[in-house]
Amino acid sequence: MESLSCEQLEERMASLHRASVDLVKESSLDALLKRIAEEACRQARARYAAVGVLGENGALEQFVPVGMLPEDIAKMPHPPRGLGLIGELMRADEPMRLPDIGSDPRSAGFPKHHPQMNSFLGVPILYGGEHLGQIYITNKIDGGEFTEADEQIIQTFAAYAATAIRNAKLYAKLVENEAALTQKNRNLALINDLAAALASSTDIDQILERSIHQVLESLQLEVGEVYLIQGDSKRLSLVHHQ
Repeated sequence: MESLSCEQLEERMASLHRASVDLVKESSLDALLKRIAEEACRQARARYAAVGVLGENGALEQFVPVGMLPEDIAKMPHPPRGLGLIGELMRADEPMRLPDIGSDPRSAGFPKHHPQMNSFLGVPILYGGEHLGQIYITNKIDGGEFTEADEQIIQTFAAYAATAIRNAKLYAKLVENEAALTQKNRNLALINDLAAALASSTDIDQILERSIHQVLESLQLEVGEVYLIQGDSKRLSLVHHQ
């Protein structure tokens, strides 16, 4: 285990606490995942880090890397698919620490244009018994391998991250539900307005003009047309354009 003085350990724990407090202030999941990856990189003194989040089906739903330039990420043929060590960690409840990725038989290798990576530390993000995702860290800056102290720090950090991710997901769900409810209310208001228009006149042209105006205004559209079946014909004919 890495030998740390009392002062060094105190400083690392204080830094971890400050970072963890900041996490719960972030309500955007995308911004939160990037922040987790950046802080994990800093805490473990690594060059690269990433956070993977699992969907409801247990598959890798989001993968947010840091340490690589956007143009380098764009060159790679596809995002991680949950194979190799990533897949192993997705099914694990304990951290995984390796001196060299390539020498481990579980490694699936790297896609084209992927940077060379050697030392590895992976920690699952667990909320109660639920597996929310994983933190991946590679390439210790000093060229060595990650230590037991690094593992303990990131494992503690992952526990804070789990709460922050859970909160961000709940917040996103609330926003989604609120938006759906607002849209339902708008739809009901539109139906009521259309019903009022239909009952206000017996002039078909006037009814169509009022109705399409209300639809365009409600849906924020610029052009609309109404087609009706004429008599016994099965063909539609344009009767109103606005």
